[in-house]
Amino acid sequence: MAQLTCPVLFALGSQDQMTAPKAAQGLVKAAQAAGKQVQIAHLPVGHNQMTEAPEETLAAIRDFLAR
Repeated sequence: MAQLTCPVLFALGSQDQMTAPKAAQGLVKAAQAAGKQVQIAHLPVGHNQMTEAPEETLAAIRDFLAR
């Protein structure tokens, strides 16, 4: 994480049963500790965001890129 030179988006599926959103907290904290710009998008989906909610996922990515 320390080697990244770009902002980081975590797109987390609130209904994800394979990788629960709380499982990403270690990575989120590592990114923040490394001084990265961190944005978290909580999507109302499971593990396959692009399949389950393509418009919401695309909107989260577009919002991230616009910042």
